[in-house]
Amino acid sequence: SYAPGLPRGANGLPHLRPPSNSPPAAPPLALSSAPVSAGGKLPGLDGLRALAALAVFVDHAEQTQEWVGLEHFDGNQMTSLGRQGVEVFFVLSGYLITLLLLRERARVGVVSLRRFYARRTLRIWPLYYVVVFILWVVLPWAVRFAPPPIDALSEIHTRTLGAAGDPRLSLYVLFLANFSFWLYPHVFCGAHLWSLGVEEQFYLVWPVLFRFVRRPLAVFGAIVAVKVGLHMAVEYHHELVSWFLSPDGTFLALEFSKMCHYEAMAVGAGAAYVAFHHADRVRRVAAAWWVQLLVWPLLYGCVWLAGWNQGFHGIDPITELPQLGYAVVVLLVSHSARRSWLLDHRAVTWLGERSYGFYMIHTFLMVLAMALLQRAHLDGLPAEHLVYYLVAFALSAGGAALSYRYFETPLLRLKDRYFAGGR
Repeated sequence: SYAPGLPRGANGLPHLRPPSNSPPAAPPLALSSAPVSAGGKLPGLDGLRALAALAVFVDHAEQTQEWVGLEHFDGNQMTSLGRQGVEVFFVLSGYLITLLLLRERARVGVVSLRRFYARRTLRIWPLYYVVVFILWVVLPWAVRFAPPPIDALSEIHTRTLGAAGDPRLSLYVLFLANFSFWLYPHVFCGAHLWSLGVEEQFYLVWPVLFRFVRRPLAVFGAIVAVKVGLHMAVEYHHELVSWFLSPDGTFLALEFSKMCHYEAMAVGAGAAYVAFHHADRVRRVAAAWWVQLLVWPLLYGCVWLAGWNQGFHGIDPITELPQLGYAVVVLLVSHSARRSWLLDHRAVTWLGERSYGFYMIHTFLMVLAMALLQRAHLDGLPAEHLVYYLVAFALSAGGAALSYRYFETPLLRLKDRYFAGGR
């Protein structure tokens, strides 16, 4: 959820010549299932990352304005917007990770778990733990200097952050923020890290299944299907489960299911199998003139359907349909020979490349933006919404740029130097 710290290039695997007694390598066509830009990236995917990050940003910006008592946009569509941005990140994660695993196995015959986990650790963990440090050490001290609305807003969340025995810290350190999300009060400016917990849990399980199980996608799909089935049983058959789950247990089971949202990764993994094994067919479809016209209505339709479903409680299977739509969009834009005027625009891909840092730090920077506007008494201007958005985005994008250049890029070079094998 973003789960944004995802692989940025799908064609970065080194070319290794197989031993003379090894079976023939996979056909070159299977290893290049999509057009690749000069930078070794699949087209359009950085743009999708940027759109997903902006969706989360808008949702959280409206929440921040609501929290301090300002007018804000509300409704089911706005409420679901940020969640759909995370869903796009999840689908991208399943797609790119699986595509890299398929290509590595085709090139060298086996997947290196050591290299995989080393690369994921260097990409995700350093910035994640910096943010956790800020949440638990810096933020409780800093909010004391914030204007009264923000200080009061943060009190229930931050006053216990440094207390001995706070169970949330242990869960966050162990990448179990999604468990903290439904067990305890939200961490001020840190609730969005629930998606990183889901990502890391996916990384923990999926490569191992891929390495040791003959039909990994079928097994992973079965695990996800069982989880969805249990969710449906709990939600729609309370009488059936009431004999072994209390009302509180039923509520927690539903929340747990929602916060362990692995279905989107399974959909992305399935799309990667389609891209790898049916590359020609996907390219032919992506080359059609109508594809570029289809992408935007499909994206809008998925977001609209998710918002409509959120307001029409009780049709939970519809939750999975937008994920299928996002997977179709990923396949089409990453296999199209035509560059998208928006998804491949330089400014959009710039943000997409820095989407992990943007996602990680935007929450407390947008609260800082609100504090600055209130200190300067600019929060009552006629254009206060626009001013707030401009300041919050400038701080978040600037912070993400600094993080990417001086913190993330050296780590990316380190992992590429010692654990080469595709990002």
